[in-house]
Formats: sequence, C-alpha cells, structure tokens
Amino acid sequence: EAASWRAAANGAADALRAFLAAGDAAVPADDAPSDASSGIGAASDGAPAWAPPAEAVAERLSAMAASEKVLRRLPDADERRNAVATLREDLEAALAPKLAAALDRGADAALPRLAVLYKKLGLGDALRRAYAARRPGDARKRWYARGPDRDDEPLAPWLEAEFLAPLLEDVKAEAETCAAWAGDDAAAVAALDAAGFQACLDLCLEQLAESVCCAVALQNALADLLEGPVDPAHVVSNAPQRLRDATDSDATEAREGCRQLCEGALKRVGRLVGARRDQNARLALGDLRRVWASALAFAEAVERATGEPALALRSALVAQARAFLEHRHREAKAALVACLDSEKWGQVDVAPARQARVDALASGRALLEDAGDKADAAPPAPRSKKDLRPAAVNQRRFKCVWSACVALDRVLDALAAAAA
Repeated sequence: EAASWRAAANGAADALRAFLAAGDAAVPADDAPSDASSGIGAASDGAPAWAPPAEAVAERLSAMAASEKVLRRLPDADERRNAVATLREDLEAALAPKLAAALDRGADAALPRLAVLYKKLGLGDALRRAYAARRPGDARKRWYARGPDRDDEPLAPWLEAEFLAPLLEDVKAEAETCAAWAGDDAAAVAALDAAGFQACLDLCLEQLAESVCCAVALQNALADLLEGPVDPAHVVSNAPQRLRDATDSDATEAREGCRQLCEGALKRVGRLVGARRDQNARLALGDLRRVWASALAFAEAVERATGEPALALRSALVAQARAFLEHRHREAKAALVACLDSEKWGQVDVAPARQARVDALASGRALLEDAGDKADAAPPAPRSKKDLRPAAVNQRRFKCVWSACVALDRVLDALAAAAA
C-alpha cells in the first residue's frame, strides 16, 4: 500500500506538471481518451489539450486518497493527508481559470468534462457557485442596453418586450443547456447525509429568499414609477417588504409576474424536499425538525411578501410529515413484535433515565425530546433480584417486564413526533 501511495503521488505530480504546461488548443477526438469507468468521455469535436492531464491528476488523486485512508494509522499520516489536500487545492486553483473561460463562452464543449472533474474532486459546490456568479452578467447587459437616448420612451413596453421576454427565453435555454451537460442532481441530493442536505437546503433557501426580496423590491419600485412621481433621491432597498397592489395596467401585469416568480420558488423548494422523501422519513426527529424549520421559515417569508398562502411548499412538507410518521409507526410495530417474540416475562431493572421518562409521561408535560432515538435497544444488564428497581408512577411502585419498557419508549416517541 505504501508503494501504491508513492506511485500515485509521483504520477499525480507528473500529471499536474503536464496539465499546467498544456494549452487550450483542442486535440483530435480520436486522440482524446475516453474512460467509461470514470464517467469522462471525449468530446465529439475534440477535447482541450489540458483535459487528459487534468483527468489523470484526478485519477491519481483518487488513488492517493484511498491509500491515505489505508495508511492512516501508520507514521507520517499527517504528511500524507496534507499532500492530498495540497494537491486537491492546486488542481482546483488550476481549473478555476479554465472553468471561468468556459463559462464566459457559454455552451462550451469543455463544460461537461469540467463538471465531471469537479464532482470527482468533491468540488460540486464550487462549480455551482462559479456558474451562478457568471449568469447575471447577460441580464445586466440587457438592462443597461437601454441608453439615455431612450429616456423619453415609456418604460413598461420596453420592460416587457425587450427585457423580460428575452430574459425568460434566456433562462429556458440556460436550463436546457444545464440539463444537457450537468445532468440531474436528484440522485446526488438523495445520497446526502442529514448534515449535507441541511447545508444544501439552507444554501438554496438563502439564494431564493434573496431573489424573492429583490423581485418584490423591483416590482414595488416600478409600480411607484409608473403610477406617480418618484423622489429622484429614493433608493430601492432589497429589505423584506410586502408586494403592493398596483392600479396601472402595466404595473398589474408586472405584479402578476412577480407573484408567479415567488410561487415558482416555493415549488422548487417543495421539489427539493420531495426528492428526499424516503431519506427524510428515516431521519432522527431533531434532524427532520431542522428541515421543517428552514422550509417553513422560507414559506412564511414568501407569504408575508405576497400575502398568499404557500400551498405548494406546505403541501410538500405535509407529505413529508406523513411519510415520517408512517415510517416511525412501522418501526414501532416491528420493535414491539420482536420484543414480544423474545420476551421472558421476568422483572427488569428500571434505570433512572427510564424512570425520568415515566415521570414525564405521568406528569403530562409537553414532550419535545426525541425519546425514541435515545431509547435502549436491548434489555438492561442483569442484576440480582433484590437490586432490581421497580417503576414508580404517582408514588406507586410496579414491577416491569422488558416489553412494557419498549412500549413506553414507543409511546414517548409518538408523542414527541406529535409535539414537533
């Protein structure tokens, strides 16, 4: 394994030098390697000269990372881990200008190869951020194309015909282009763990919330401009605000477009949550509660902006809650059946932690703790009969069998889910 590590490290260094020395000229398609196992194929019109060595660096880096995990308990583990991290950072820094140039060219043949490379390196978020950062440029150019010589012309017809309509067509074309080279990320979203999905959801909601605030602010400013005199010193703010009604016909149509944008954002979040319906049903209650809190906070923000209920997103969350409760119910039944099948009908010890749950149930307090996730999966360790502690309920003592303890855990689990 140590020899494999050295070979991968030497090969990665050679490939990185070849990559840095390569230019942007295309090589013939017949000469560009196609590696079906890695998901990287040659472009039909020839790959850039830097693509094969960059893919070779990624392959060597994967081999280095695998060897580093195997050798982690041996001496020099920190040195090997730092070598992997340094190589990944060097490759990302070298790929960044290639990605920027490809994005500037639009539908470029290098984008599919770059997408595969970035995902292989675990840099999918960096790719998405770079892609999103360059997309508003076309919209800004289209907006500023209306020069000062057209200030006397009405704004509303220009806004509809020369800005919003072409912008919508650009967005549709962009979506088709992305689907062609980036593929569907639904499987990747479903494969995320709880923390990864929460981070993904928070990032998406942050961007969508900013877009909604900007759209509402722009619509209100346009309505003010079309319906009456506006103070030239007034500054449009992207702070959260209510989408105001409009009396001008053009402003009314623009308001409807803004409302549809908000509705589309809610549907997108609903589809994102729905893509993990089965995975979220198996989450711990605390993790799922954080998903609900983030999604509901976004829904309430959009509702305050539009004055309309966020039916699309709330329906998706209701479906998610139903799937979660059904999964918990099936688990509870299976646990009780398994417990009864192996029940010995002898007294078991009621530990202080379990007694605390008995007290919480007997007192009728609101149960916000995810008790089911913390319940003991196996009977307590055997104790002598004289040391067995009974369960106390309202100052009365009862001997307990193990199946009664499991039933208590399932009841508390159901109450905690209901309280959430």
